[in-house]
Amino acid sequence: MLDLKIRSMTDHNHSLDDVLSLLWHDGAIRDQGYTHQDIILAVNQIAQVDLSPFIDQLVNDPLEISAILSPLLNEMGYQLVLQKSDNPLEDKYGIRAQIIDDKLKIINIEPNSPGYYHLSIGDEIKAINGNNTSHWADYELPDQITLDVISDGFSRQATLDSPGKHFFQYEMIVPNDKVESLEFTRRQKWLNLQISD
Repeated sequence: MLDLKIRSMTDHNHSLDDVLSLLWHDGAIRDQGYTHQDIILAVNQIAQVDLSPFIDQLVNDPLEISAILSPLLNEMGYQLVLQKSDNPLEDKYGIRAQIIDDKLKIINIEPNSPGYYHLSIGDEIKAINGNNTSHWADYELPDQITLDVISDGFSRQATLDSPGKHFFQYEMIVPNDKVESLEFTRRQKWLNLQISD
């Protein structure tokens, strides 16, 4: 993101590569490493503006990354697209599971999902709606499921209702449908591709 921001602030004439070259040159002269402040100063020198608030936002407020990244990607003819998980246990119930030592174990649970209130990381799922878990990833799951689980050594059942929303969504960078010539040129330069006339 910092690379995209530097490009944006310099009309795409400079990049993070220039910052790294500057740091390498200065470091070779001083024969020592870099402080956080050294890096900020190098970024600001190349960008020709103070980007320390931008860097602080990246470090201290990672939840806003999509809002920061989206306009920068648009300059290159790309966009962020929200994708849902292909796994119905993740998508409908917020439960990420994985086969570990031949057992289907819960490895992550999205907060405020149906699984969050009834299960724990490390629980073993023995059955889904009475079906064993040997082909669990292939199951089409209804809007209510009952899981047979082993939790802390005890067998129990948990019935979960899907609230009709998606969990474990992720964002993917995809090309815009229509790319202007300026965006295309920026994209080629950013990706270090040859631009043919």
